[in-house]
Amino acid sequence: MTALTTSLNTATMSELGVHQRYHLCSLSPAVERLKAISLRSSPAEKARCVMEVQESIIECCKETDAPIGADDLLPLLTYVMARAQVPHLAAEVRYAVDFLAENLCSGEMGYYLTCMYAVVTSVLESATNPAASDKGTTSKLIASGGPHSHLGEGLAASADDHRAAAGPAIVCV
Repeated sequence: MTALTTSLNTATMSELGVHQRYHLCSLSPAVERLKAISLRSSPAEKARCVMEVQESIIECCKETDAPIGADDLLPLLTYVMARAQVPHLAAEVRYAVDFLAENLCSGEMGYYLTCMYAVVTSVLESATNPAASDKGTTSKLIASGGPHSHLGEGLAASADDHRAAAGPAIVCV
């Protein structure tokens, strides 16, 4: 996952599908919060970190006076993920998804965890399945062969290993 986010690290907000109205938002607080996910130990703490990241994104973008829906949040979250460069982010998120107490899976925390899981899964899937590249902007960017798509064979193998080890996705929302 780190190699993949490294390849996206220099992608612009536009390339990642972020709406132009959010281009002036400073997302560095959200990036710093996501970097702290590795310091959290329990699934609930990791899920809370994911929730705080997305709340921080929403807070940073309040100056636009435009409501943020999933169509806006997911590209913004992809941008934050790419900038944070968290080693083993896919494993961190998967751990939270798989082992979060059922009573915490509903509501806001479950929604934000599902959003993060969707972004991580989408980026990993794009790396291993270029045929899915017509699904979204991030997928197109990765599969395009452009300057930010130098994923390499090692990354594809790493993503294949991740998918084989992870098994089917079960999101608790």
